Amino acid sequence: MFTIRSVALVLAQTFLVGIVYYANLYYLPVFFQVLQNRSIIMSGALLLPLIITQTFTATGAGIVLAKYISSRNFLTIELESIIQLSGQALPCGHSV
Repeated sequence: MFTIRSVALVLAQTFLVGIVYYANLYYLPVFFQVLQNRSIIMSGALLLPLIITQTFTATGAGIVLAKYISSRNFLTIELESIIQLSGQALPCGHSV
């Protein structure tokens, strides 16, 4: 599994994106509660834009990749990375 270069790159990319995603899910509520003095419910509600945006972005990326792009093309990995990063950056563009 790790001997195929494209599979190894996708696994590494997925691992790194997962680290960032779970760090966001862990540290953002702590940030909202400790530094911004928000309640537990409010800090959970402030995570909804992040989670909803990433859900629709990942679903849309999967549909686009399955319909229009060959899975053997290396550009698939790059396009998927760009779409995931844009999904994570959207909720951070405004102040809460």
